Amino acid sequence: MAVSARNGNYEALAELFFTGVCTVPDGMGELIPCAQEAAAIRRCGFDARPGRLFRCPALPDELVGGSPLLGHLSDAMDSASRFAPWHSKRAGALGTAHLDPLSRTDRLFLAALERAPDQRLGKTDLQRKLWRIPASMFHTILDRLAAEDRITIEGDWLYLLSHAEFEAKQREARERERRPRLLYTIP
Repeated sequence: MAVSARNGNYEALAELFFTGVCTVPDGMGELIPCAQEAAAIRRCGFDARPGRLFRCPALPDELVGGSPLLGHLSDAMDSASRFAPWHSKRAGALGTAHLDPLSRTDRLFLAALERAPDQRLGKTDLQRKLWRIPASMFHTILDRLAAEDRITIEGDWLYLLSHAEFEAKQREARERERRPRLLYTIP
């Protein structure tokens, strides 16, 4: 599989153009992707935004060489034999720093829970702390963080524990309650 050192999957990118998921770049290797095309290109590890010019990087010759559809994107093609001179700045492969699954708002939620005593807060208390976030968005983010197992929602309480950690803590608390307590000691 053709993958760059910075996580760009050239094979998957070429596949998008071959299968028709994305519009084939023009002779200069450029296209303006729609939202779905830009998302598909980003999944391949390349920087693309909807409605903005995407300059396709030169694709490895073993993937597109000899293809009448994508031959003009080959890295083996001499710059003098291209239809027009290519712009030197091409789309770069996204590094892993750009692929962080947490948004700024997610970090606000997790930071508020981390600062709370015992790393737990009531839903309403957290919503008061983050009062600028609309209720519909607030509940959507909570549900997503719980589905990703970053927090646990138990009744009206939010815990900064995965579900497994929360269950282990609950079991430990139940076992502590079952242990007999010495009321007095005999000397």
